[in-house]
Amino acid sequence: MSELVQRLFRPHYISNLLLSLAPFVIRLVPALCSALLFSEPSEAQTTTEQRIYLGVGFFILLKFRKTGSAEEFLSVGFLYAKVGGLLLLYFYGAWKLILCYLGVWTALFILFPQPSYQGPSKIVELSSEELAQGIEDTLKGDGKELAWVVLLGVPWSPKCQYFEVPFAKLSLAYTSDGLKFGKIDVEKYPEVAATYDVSTSSTTLELPTVVLIRNGKELGRLPSRSDGKGFSLWDHTEQSVIDEFQLDQLSYDLEAKS
Repeated sequence: MSELVQRLFRPHYISNLLLSLAPFVIRLVPALCSALLFSEPSEAQTTTEQRIYLGVGFFILLKFRKTGSAEEFLSVGFLYAKVGGLLLLYFYGAWKLILCYLGVWTALFILFPQPSYQGPSKIVELSSEELAQGIEDTLKGDGKELAWVVLLGVPWSPKCQYFEVPFAKLSLAYTSDGLKFGKIDVEKYPEVAATYDVSTSSTTLELPTVVLIRNGKELGRLPSRSDGKGFSLWDHTEQSVIDEFQLDQLSYDLEAKS
């Protein structure tokens, strides 16, 4: 728990929490409501407010089980809460507050971007040359087998940043002499993106991509491909990687051969 608190006690999360709560605090504190919203809520406005509260709460809870990390859950929750806050201000006709809110939102986005994962990890950061050497090492016929689970990502993608948390946990749980975890920036090394046929466009749904390499060959990947070109969406959780690559069995097999 202390490690989680350290990860989340960052300016990005603190400032976005305060911004997300601000419209609701203004509405619920009578002195602030009368000073800034300039009107008492009508019955229709009260009904609309209740719908906004329920809508925000519903979507946040809906996402709770679908997010792979606390960072991702908070970021999604902040987004829904801020949109709900804007709707609340809109129904009160508080246009100046809406403009101020959007201005602060933009400023926080620039000043406090999503921080990268800083927690414990056994992930090896790879260059294209180091990745090639790692693949070559899986081919050595010295009686020992080696496999790599490699994360292909880009630094600007929120989904890649969110996935670093479950990927780091996997590295801590499964790293051994026979199984290694690595990550590589495919924007910095486009030849790797070309080799694994991964798109790095801003609209891509393929990132992050996780590849299992054993005996010099790709044995599996997420998102998986069914017809060589199309791919299926996945939930970016630890369990998805464990199930797709059968990490428990793989780890046992590699340990037995080491």
